[in-house]
Amino acid sequence: MNILLQRDLQTNFWGDNEYVAGIHLDCNDEELTIIEQHNFYTLPLYTVPEAEQLSERSRRAFERSHARSCLRTVEATKLIADTVAGLYYSARSHLSLTITVRDALSGTTISSPNLTELLDCENIIRTSFDLLHQQVTDALAFTTAREQIYAADDEEVVDQIPPRHWANPHRILRRH
Repeated sequence: MNILLQRDLQTNFWGDNEYVAGIHLDCNDEELTIIEQHNFYTLPLYTVPEAEQLSERSRRAFERSHARSCLRTVEATKLIADTVAGLYYSARSHLSLTITVRDALSGTTISSPNLTELLDCENIIRTSFDLLHQQVTDALAFTTAREQIYAADDEEVVDQIPPRHWANPHRILRRH
């Protein structure tokens, strides 16, 4: 599994610099099967940091609206204002940029006029990719009958020992 990050510098309509990054996740068939089996398609590789703040604001606005009474005129006005604010923040949160594994598999492009912002985004995507790669590797260990042996103070891992050589072969779980 690899992630391809392609960078480009473009000029927008007004002549300002626009930093562009293309993101594509490259997987073999076995990794793609694991991603599908474990529903890793929906895992986010990147979400705009403000999305969580907007979601929290939305939650607080809805909580305020639930605490208000619609029987008094002043409270009813505040109830409507809080409900509208909750809907507004919720919509902004859902419409904010999120790059999922599915997006990366099909290839996606992000752009920003701020280079630092784009580089931060790339760093988060690389970190998320490392975590995804580890999850796919771990999930693969559960789909193939194997055992890993780690020796103390030794970085070498003996891998792919068939079940007939396992220490407790009677404890093998059967697949249904």
